[in-house]
Amino acid sequence: MSAEVLCSNAFSRDKTEAGKKSNLLLTAMVYVEGYGRKKMFRALLDTASQVNLMTTERANVLKLGKEKANAPVSGINGTVRTIKSKLHAIISNSENNFKEEIEFLVVSNITDRTPSKTLDITNLELPQNVKLADKEFFKPGKVQLLLGIEPFFKILKCNKIKINDSLTLQDTVFGYVISGKLLSSQPLNRCFSTNELSNLEKIVENFWKLESVEEIPNRKSEDELFCETIF
Repeated sequence: MSAEVLCSNAFSRDKTEAGKKSNLLLTAMVYVEGYGRKKMFRALLDTASQVNLMTTERANVLKLGKEKANAPVSGINGTVRTIKSKLHAIISNSENNFKEEIEFLVVSNITDRTPSKTLDITNLELPQNVKLADKEFFKPGKVQLLLGIEPFFKILKCNKIKINDSLTLQDTVFGYVISGKLLSSQPLNRCFSTNELSNLEKIVENFWKLESVEEIPNRKSEDELFCETIF
């Protein structure tokens, strides 16, 4: 029985000239285990997505067994595309003190390189002993996983550090992720998730007020899959 997957996230085209600020997407380096092998993948953390995604190429690297799926996915323009494969894999962190089995829909591509241009971190001063979830968050790189809202609240930790009026560090089991805006060193033209960044602090505050996280309904949503169709 198939479950309709609805896109719940808002997208925007962010065309930024060099020297202007660009929104950061939350990225983390995540270990994925399969058949005795363990590889590190770059993941996009999306608090508005109700599904998790993995690229076909990464699934093949770990030789993860795929299952048949029939998940219609609605993109931002209403276009519906059916995802035919899914798999289960265990994600973990470098300290190996966090492990979680996740169901992923398997797609050929999740989004374009993120960020699309190198961001300027010349004047970025981070607190000492802060471990970043993605040390190269400012460099364009492939996104190989998308972790949606359900695993997001499982990886979230309570510590938060405000760097300045534009940037905030949020602790996770993978290290600190950075939300906010940075100057772009080159002209930037990309598609990004506005909900993920503008509402992050509100989502985190609400999370810590709750005693438990609601069970994710069977109706699932997907957001990044059709980003590439805009370009």
